[in-house]
Amino acid sequence: AEVALAGCGSSSTPAGGTAATGGSTTSGASSSASATSAAPATEASGDAAAFLSAALTKATAPGQTAKMVATAAGQTMAFEMETGTPQKMSGTMTLKGQEIKLVFVDNVMYMGGIPGMDKLPGAKKWLSIDPKSTDPMSKAMGVAMSASMSQMQTAAADMVAKSTVTDKGTEDVDGVQTRHVQIVVPKAVLIEQTKKAVEAMSAALPADALKTALATIEKAYPSDSTQDYFIDPSTSLPLKAIQQTTVDGKPAVMTLKYTWGVSVSIVKPAPAEVISFGELMSQAGG
Repeated sequence: AEVALAGCGSSSTPAGGTAATGGSTTSGASSSASATSAAPATEASGDAAAFLSAALTKATAPGQTAKMVATAAGQTMAFEMETGTPQKMSGTMTLKGQEIKLVFVDNVMYMGGIPGMDKLPGAKKWLSIDPKSTDPMSKAMGVAMSASMSQMQTAAADMVAKSTVTDKGTEDVDGVQTRHVQIVVPKAVLIEQTKKAVEAMSAALPADALKTALATIEKAYPSDSTQDYFIDPSTSLPLKAIQQTTVDGKPAVMTLKYTWGVSVSIVKPAPAEVISFGELMSQAGG
């Protein structure tokens, strides 16, 4: 899960071997999780656990650039990212046929393509959520993003330490012989980490909202999570990850593919095209 977080910059939540082929991951989502490895599996290898932990840590360390494509149940995310404090990212999400544009720069989230944005006065094309704003949504989002970033690496190491790790041998990913490591994360660990993330936001959430969020976490994880990582031994970075997820309330498999070390262009929208969430709420209320 932590590699996906690195791509998305969110606790909800990370490109293929080349930018041109990164989008063709749908077939991998249905088949790669059970693909036959070139070498026999070695159960619970300490070396495999250390190798995976190092890869997850490196994927979130400052100074990395990458392109990422994720697919699940016909929905797609494609992002460029630059890790750091804070990280930067830009890309698109396709949700129920609607393409949403996202840019995250200087701790501010910009969202474009939202239905109805074209009807706003002043030709505003982007909605900004700035943690420095005073409206409740912006403050809550700011705390959430900050908590997600600060927990990312410690959560990765904790997850590996408390899970069952299996070395599944080697597998070709876009011409690279990767090391395939599978991790089964216990339901209890998923619940524990999610509760920590929610509790980190407690100062920005109303008491009843915090209570409701904590009460629903256990239902969000009906079972343990199986995650497969395909890591390039020469760089110690994952080229592909396959994870269980939920789309529209139904179980699904998400496939993520990465291209590391590529040139990225992450530019925030022109100020004249941006309306803040606080301004939007003010217009709606008056």
